[in-house]
Amino acid sequence: MLAPPEAEICMAIKTRYTTASGLSPETLDKAVANLLQEGFQLYGNPYAATRDDVVIFCQALVGEDAESMSEQLERAQSAERPAILPEDIPAASLGR
Repeated sequence: MLAPPEAEICMAIKTRYTTASGLSPETLDKAVANLLQEGFQLYGNPYAATRDDVVIFCQALVGEDAESMSEQLERAQSAERPAILPEDIPAASLGR
Protein backbone atom coordinates (compact mmCIF):
# COMPACT_ATOMS: atom_id res chain seq x y z
CA MET A 1 0.00 0.00 0.00
CA LEU A 2 1.28 3.46 -0.89
CA ALA A 3 1.79 6.14 1.72
CA PRO A 4 -0.91 8.83 1.86
CA PRO A 5 -0.05 11.93 -0.20
CA GLU A 6 0.61 14.06 2.86
CA ALA A 7 3.32 11.61 3.99
CA GLU A 8 5.20 11.55 0.69
CA ILE A 9 8.76 12.78 0.89
CA CYS A 10 10.30 11.24 -2.23
CA MET A 11 10.32 13.82 -5.01
CA ALA A 12 11.86 13.89 -8.45
CA ILE A 13 12.62 16.97 -10.48
CA LYS A 14 11.56 17.15 -14.12
CA THR A 15 13.23 19.85 -16.18
CA ARG A 16 11.13 21.54 -18.84
CA TYR A 17 12.67 23.42 -21.74
CA THR A 18 11.03 25.97 -24.00
CA THR A 19 11.88 28.86 -26.29
CA ALA A 20 9.90 32.07 -26.35
CA SER A 21 9.84 33.88 -29.68
CA GLY A 22 8.43 36.98 -31.26
CA LEU A 23 8.65 39.01 -34.42
CA SER A 24 9.71 42.08 -32.44
CA PRO A 25 11.55 42.65 -29.16
CA GLU A 26 8.25 43.77 -27.63
CA THR A 27 6.40 40.55 -28.52
CA LEU A 28 9.35 38.53 -27.25
CA ASP A 29 9.20 40.47 -23.97
CA LYS A 30 5.51 39.59 -23.55
CA ALA A 31 6.12 35.91 -24.30
CA VAL A 32 9.04 35.78 -21.85
CA ALA A 33 7.05 37.58 -19.14
CA ASN A 34 4.22 35.03 -19.45
CA LEU A 35 6.64 32.12 -19.12
CA LEU A 36 8.41 33.73 -16.15
CA GLN A 37 5.02 33.98 -14.41
CA GLU A 38 4.58 30.22 -15.01
CA GLY A 39 7.81 29.56 -13.13
CA PHE A 40 10.32 29.32 -15.97
CA GLN A 41 13.76 30.89 -15.64
CA LEU A 42 15.87 32.53 -18.33
CA TYR A 43 18.52 30.30 -19.87
CA GLY A 44 21.31 32.09 -21.69
CA ASN A 45 21.02 35.26 -23.70
CA PRO A 46 18.30 36.28 -26.15
CA TYR A 47 19.16 35.71 -29.78
CA ALA A 48 17.79 36.41 -33.24
CA ALA A 49 17.24 33.88 -35.99
CA THR A 50 16.11 34.38 -39.56
CA ARG A 51 13.65 32.36 -41.56
CA ASP A 52 12.84 33.35 -45.13
CA ASP A 53 14.33 36.81 -44.51
CA VAL A 54 12.13 37.32 -41.42
CA VAL A 55 13.93 38.03 -38.15
CA ILE A 56 12.62 36.08 -35.15
CA PHE A 57 13.68 37.14 -31.65
CA CYS A 58 14.13 34.20 -29.25
CA GLN A 59 14.91 33.42 -25.62
CA ALA A 60 15.48 29.95 -24.13
CA LEU A 61 13.93 29.18 -20.73
CA VAL A 62 13.96 26.26 -18.31
CA GLY A 63 11.58 25.25 -15.56
CA GLU A 64 11.44 22.53 -12.96
CA ASP A 65 8.49 20.55 -11.66
CA ALA A 66 8.65 18.44 -8.54
CA GLU A 67 6.98 15.09 -8.98
CA SER A 68 5.80 13.02 -6.01
CA MET A 69 6.42 9.30 -5.72
CA SER A 70 2.77 8.52 -6.54
CA GLU A 71 2.99 10.73 -9.66
CA GLN A 72 6.18 8.91 -10.69
CA LEU A 73 4.45 5.54 -10.21
CA GLU A 74 1.39 6.65 -12.15
CA ARG A 75 3.53 7.92 -15.02
CA ALA A 76 5.63 4.75 -15.04
CA GLN A 77 2.57 2.49 -14.99
CA SER A 78 0.90 4.36 -17.84
CA ALA A 79 4.03 4.49 -20.00
CA GLU A 80 4.37 2.09 -22.90
CA ARG A 81 7.68 0.91 -21.47
CA PRO A 82 7.76 1.92 -17.79
CA ALA A 83 11.04 3.36 -16.57
CA ILE A 84 10.35 2.18 -13.01
CA LEU A 85 8.09 -0.69 -12.09
CA PRO A 86 6.39 -0.48 -8.69
CA GLU A 87 7.96 -3.75 -7.53
CA ASP A 88 11.42 -2.27 -8.21
CA ILE A 89 10.92 0.52 -5.66
CA PRO A 90 12.18 -0.30 -2.16
CA ALA A 91 9.37 -0.53 0.39
CA ALA A 92 11.19 1.99 2.62
CA SER A 93 10.78 4.69 -0.03
CA LEU A 94 7.02 4.09 -0.11
CA GLY A 95 6.63 4.82 3.58
CA ARG A 96 6.16 1.20 4.65
